Amino acid sequence: EWCVRSFLAKREWNWELAGEALARSRRTVDIHPGAARLWAELGIVNSRIVTDFGPWPDAVEEARAAFATAVDLEPHQPWALLEWARLERGLGNLDRAVVLILMALEAEPHTVRARLFLGRLEIDRARFKEAREALEAARASAEGRSRIGLNAYERELLAAPEWQMRELDEALR
Repeated sequence: EWCVRSFLAKREWNWELAGEALARSRRTVDIHPGAARLWAELGIVNSRIVTDFGPWPDAVEEARAAFATAVDLEPHQPWALLEWARLERGLGNLDRAVVLILMALEAEPHTVRARLFLGRLEIDRARFKEAREALEAARASAEGRSRIGLNAYERELLAAPEWQMRELDEALR
């Protein structure tokens, strides 16, 4: 798992790194088939292959299947749904991406990054009113970051780079 994350953290990918990340990620889910985070990582590895090298049908199928397995294992976690939605947007499936993001927000309504991504998707679909609503909901949820006593999971839900909010705000002007 550590190796896969270190490969994913690299800015530049080549086929050798991609192949190694894919092999190690597949091995981790073979060893721990009940770990949703590992299935999500397998989906992310395949998504990166799709993004960096093109929409290879096997990589697209494996990414979708891995994300679906992660969601089945942890249906109340938004992360695999968010990554799956990113994949679908990259493939041009905006409506499918919106459905996945709405599922993520149903699981965790205050997931700031999901709200911001919904705003981006709505801009892509030229639905500017809905994009503004998503941005405002993201801002409202992000205000919760200042509360005392948040655990790591809650901090993760409420975290979002400020530049993403500025970028959406500028796109909506």
